[in-house]
This record gives sequence, structure tokens and C-alpha cells, in this order.
Amino acid sequence: MAKYGQCKFGQGLYGSKQCLKEGVNYWFLQIDWGETDSWVGVDQVSEYILTSGIDVIRGRDNKINPGGDGFGKMPVGVCTLKLRNDTGIYNAYNAASSLYPNVAPEKKFKLDYQKGYSGDRLPVFTGYISNIEPQKINGIDSVIISGEDGMRRLRDENANIALTEGIGTGDAIEDILDYIGWDDSTSLEEGADTIDYWWISQKNAANAVHELAVSEMGEFFIAKDGTATYYGRHHVYEADVTLTGEDVSPNPMVRQPWEVIKHKVNLKIYPKKVQATDDLWRLQDIPAISAGESLELWGNYTYDNRYVAAKNILCQATTDYTANTISGGGGDDLTGDFTITVTNFGTAAKMVIENGSVQNGYLTMIKLRGDAIDSPDETTVTDSSGTGNAVFTEDMPWQQDVNTAIDLAGFLAFSLSEDSFYPVIELETDAEQQISFELTEKITLTLDDYDIDQDFRIGKIRHQTYGGGGGIVHTTLWLEPPFSDLAGMWKFPVEMGVASVFAY
Repeated sequence: MAKYGQCKFGQGLYGSKQCLKEGVNYWFLQIDWGETDSWVGVDQVSEYILTSGIDVIRGRDNKINPGGDGFGKMPVGVCTLKLRNDTGIYNAYNAASSLYPNVAPEKKFKLDYQKGYSGDRLPVFTGYISNIEPQKINGIDSVIISGEDGMRRLRDENANIALTEGIGTGDAIEDILDYIGWDDSTSLEEGADTIDYWWISQKNAANAVHELAVSEMGEFFIAKDGTATYYGRHHVYEADVTLTGEDVSPNPMVRQPWEVIKHKVNLKIYPKKVQATDDLWRLQDIPAISAGESLELWGNYTYDNRYVAAKNILCQATTDYTANTISGGGGDDLTGDFTITVTNFGTAAKMVIENGSVQNGYLTMIKLRGDAIDSPDETTVTDSSGTGNAVFTEDMPWQQDVNTAIDLAGFLAFSLSEDSFYPVIELETDAEQQISFELTEKITLTLDDYDIDQDFRIGKIRHQTYGGGGGIVHTTLWLEPPFSDLAGMWKFPVEMGVASVFAY
């Protein structure tokens, strides 16, 4: 890892700290240019940060999608840095740069913040560089470094995971991360539900994780230090910070609740039924396989004219496949010389067919049998509260328990029918506290002018700096009502009359 800037390792920061002054905002950028396998040193880049030089955005605008069409998904977080580039060190074509020839996208980086000499080093953003663009800004040789957090890796990858029985939501998410080669840290709760049957067949990883999270009303996001984080439905959020009108900028925007007040809740769930062993796939062709050669085929399972998942897949000689030296089925019978290896991927199977004969042959018949895992009766569970007609609908592909869905629908109908504020507040008084905020974190907000005195959860965070060197930090928080956590619900043993709302 190359270093750039002053206050390097061994030159003050870890020694006398003479280059840090109390009360000043300092920013530290580390980029793994590929020369080492770990972070080395700290690049203090404050003096290179241009006016309006840092812009970090993470999180979603709304907990609920417009029109009530399901819960919002956490998007890819983005970070934009504008730095002086007087020496051309960030120019990919500058052979004199100490970073040459490693200046390129896809490098891992992290941005940290520290308040003065004694402040704690706080992570701001961790991700991967998406673009490095040297240019002149107001006549100054500069560079714009753009990056995206780890959610981009899920967005850009597909996952293919074999059928699993009796898996927790957090474990399923971990399987997806393992499949795409996730090498950053994780913090994954087990979750509240056990999924009877779960699989992924060429599914976008980000969508697959979101489907798992919403099926049990959990939360998945990438933390500011790059940790893939999952909180299950029973996660307890504590409000450690209280903000008042004196802490936030004047005239906060309080989004009116009309878009998110819903009186009717529809949850679509998919109870699974295991059917008796039956034919699930058959090849409608006769492929030729030369002696000693192999062929790979894939087959999608169908049952009763529906695409399904399946288990206990069978492909046995003579019963399920035959092979001959003549395509019409005559000549020598080569069935005993053919071997077929089947790998079950939930809704499809990979078949590797090997011709172990000394003769060229034809696969004159091949089919797959198994126990279909079917959803013949997709079910919509409905509940309502209040007198309006606004509808919230969520598709929960991995919710297979109708009783759980009934509890969830009742809870959501009660919660979404209440008048709930969605404030957007801005802060500029305490950069250290502002940087410490994290997505889904609970805070208490008191705004007398709006008659607000309640807990919220952070749905979106934006940090922007003003002035040279990132000296002023302006933070915007998009807040959501915390209707999906356990505060105030029954926990056994329960103290009647104190905590008396039943948990879901």
C-alpha cells in the first residue's frame, strides 16, 4: 500500500502527534493499491481536501416504497472525494507517480475521521473505488475519487445455492456472502425464523438477501466500516442519543405521513408442500457423446406444469437414462458404461454425463425424478386497522408459516395505520457525534414546534464537508419510525401494565 500526504507513520501521528491540533477536523484516507495484503500506515489528507470535497451517502429514502409496494431496500452507498492533485500522483498515466501503474478502479479504500489530537478514529466509509478522474477544479490540479460500498458486490453478483432444509435467515445470508467470495467482516444475527426449504437458482445476490430480510422483517445493510450486517426481527435497538431542536438546524423537514399511512396489509407467503416422487424433467433430444468424453446439461424442475424446487433427485441407469451406439436406440447398449453425476441446485440440477465406453454413443433417454417442493397454494394474509383504504403489500418469498404471517400482518396493520412522522434533520454542531451515527440506529428526537417527542431509527445518512480541508461537517439524517423493533413489547416474564404489547 502506498502512502500519500503528511503525518505518516513514524512522523508524528504515532509519535509526538505534533501535526494534529486539538479541535480540528482531520480526515484519513487509506487505499490498498495492491502492493500489500493489509492496511499499512495512515494517509492524513485533510490539507488536500477541496471546498465541498467530501460527500458520503448511505441508506434509503423511505422505509416503505412509494405507493405501499413493499419495504425499501438499502441501496449501494457512495462516497465522493475531491482532492488536490498537484503532483499528479492520482493520474493513471503519470509514470512519475509513486503509485504508477496501480492507479485504477476496484481498489479497496476506507475514509476515517478524527477530532483533533485526542479524538477517537471513527470510520466514515469503506468500499471500492469506482472511478478516479483527474481534472482542474477552479484552476487547481485536482482529482475526484468516487467509491461504492460492499453492497455493490451483491448488486453485481448472482448466487446459485443448493437446496437447504431448516436454515435460519442469518445463516442463509451468510451462505450468499460466502458464495460471492465476501472477504470483509460480517455481523449476522441468526434471525427469528427457520426456513423449512431454501435455495437460490441464479438469483441476484442483493435481491436474494433483501428477500430473506423482508420475509422475517429484519434489516440488512453495509456498515460504515464495511461490515455486512443483519439484524433479525427480534433485535432490540437502544436509543443512546437524544436530539432536540437546539441540536439540529432550523426548520427541519418533517415529511408528512400520508404516503406511509396504510390501513390494509397484504402479505403474500409461500407455504411449501413436499410431493411424492415423480418425473420432474426430461430431455427432448438425443445428444451424441464421443468415447471417453463428457457432457454437461442443466434441467429445470417442473411439477403439475409449475416450476418448482425439489429434493431426493434420482437419475438411475435404465430407469432414468439409457445409452446406445445408434441414436434410435439400437446397436450396442452402452447404458452400463455411462455415468451421470447430478448436483441439485434447488430448482434445477446440473448433470455431468460421462461416456466411459470405447465406443461413441448416444444418450437415447434421460430424465430426473424427485420429490417436488411445491407452493400449490400461494397465500395472501390480510389484516386491517382504521377506516381508510390505503394498502401496503409485501411479497415474502421465504415466509412459509401462515401463523407467523398472521402475526406480522396484524402488527403491521396496527403500526402502519398510526400517524408516523418521517423527519429529515440537519446537524452541524458536533462533527464527532455526527460521524458516529450508523444506519438503523435508534435516536430520540424532541422537536417542540412539531410536537414530536419520540424514538426514530436512522434510514439514511449523508455527510458533506464545506471549507477547505473538510473543516465543516454537515450531516443530514433521514429518520423512520421504529415500528419493527421490540421496544415496549412483551418479553417473558412480563411485568403486566408496564410492557404489555405482544411481540411478533
